[in-house]
Amino acid sequence: MGLRRIASAQLRPLILLLVAAAIFAVAWALIVPAWQAPDEHSHFGYAQTLAEQGAPPASEGDRRYSTEQETAAAAIGADQLAANLFARPEWSEIAYDRWREVQAAHGSDARADGDGTGPEGANSARTNPPLYYAFEALPYYAGSGTDLFGRLYLMRLWSALLLLVAAAATWALIGELLGPRRGLQLAGAAVVALQPMGAFISASINPDAMLIPAFATTLWLGVRVIRRGLTIGNGAALCAAAAVAILTKATGYALLPGVALALAVGAWRAGVRLRPGSLGRAALPLLALALPVGAWLAYARLSDRPAVNQVGAGGGGDFDHAGLFSYLWQFYLPDVPGQLPLPPGFPSLPVKDFWIEGFWGKFGWLEIVLPDPLYLAVGLLTVAAIAGSAFALIRAGLRRHLAPAAFLLLVALSLLGGLHLTEYRILADQNIVFN
Repeated sequence: MGLRRIASAQLRPLILLLVAAAIFAVAWALIVPAWQAPDEHSHFGYAQTLAEQGAPPASEGDRRYSTEQETAAAAIGADQLAANLFARPEWSEIAYDRWREVQAAHGSDARADGDGTGPEGANSARTNPPLYYAFEALPYYAGSGTDLFGRLYLMRLWSALLLLVAAAATWALIGELLGPRRGLQLAGAAVVALQPMGAFISASINPDAMLIPAFATTLWLGVRVIRRGLTIGNGAALCAAAAVAILTKATGYALLPGVALALAVGAWRAGVRLRPGSLGRAALPLLALALPVGAWLAYARLSDRPAVNQVGAGGGGDFDHAGLFSYLWQFYLPDVPGQLPLPPGFPSLPVKDFWIEGFWGKFGWLEIVLPDPLYLAVGLLTVAAIAGSAFALIRAGLRRHLAPAAFLLLVALSLLGGLHLTEYRILADQNIVFN
């Protein structure tokens, strides 16, 4: 009884934080008009096709989205709202009744006639792996007796639960790094749970909602393997979390270098040495990554579809290393004379626009922003938090924390490197900003 009371007291701050995060996410899910979160049209269409037809959107077909989705989007003027500060969704009871009459005339078959590709082009989410959309099929089925908007809002609320997983994983990560220090755990988990952009994305239909907790869980389990040594159980859990990220979005591949480092350090600390039997047991956890990801790659190949979501057609021709260096410099630092110019419309200091303002809050189709002084304040706090963490790491003894720090830094650099390389190739080929 005493242990249960102690455990309850220790977890009470986390529980209260999760309640606050749930309220926050529900507000986002219900207030944002339908399809006004990034690419929600495409992600809803993918989930509906998977739920209704039992397969991801096809590469050929007659209709990109279902008749039901197209009719509902037209009824509220969804396409006219994006990036338009002067437009508002149709929200009257008369319009709703008119839409219900049109929808009833189409019948239930209107839900299942979206192929993913039509004369107007392909669903832009079509090349994503299916895991998140299968997750969203559950609330879609649960709301099968409601209209499209009822299902859409159920799917948003279901997706919002993933934010709580991310916050709890962050709590556990800080506990693994620093021990049971409730104040620091609460502060770190609150940054994830209450961060406006993360909550906004999590409360929409978007695979990034699953990618966030998958990354957070992988970071926690990676540090756990490094700290405690590799076992089949904790190694398999780490590999399974990384597999979830990869099967959600190709961004998950950025975890692989860090996961490999965590497994190697954990195996060394567990006494694994260069002997066949010892190495074989240490490699068993990799099956939790190789089997699900291999199954997806095999399915994609057999069904003649991309195994990795495509973001652009860039990458042709010779690679310009000088151009890449110039691009990276201008992303993070003011440009200097003689550098290659970035395309028109590219921000003068992208790190501020993308990693600070975009991270802390540019909502919907980037037309709703916070006041500039607030961005400056949170930007300075962000820099101070990173610098303070580095100082605390050195002060506590870098050698003691070197392996976990290297793991976390490797994941961050792999992610940033992949994003920058992708953007540079698209810029060089199409002059389109990706990040």
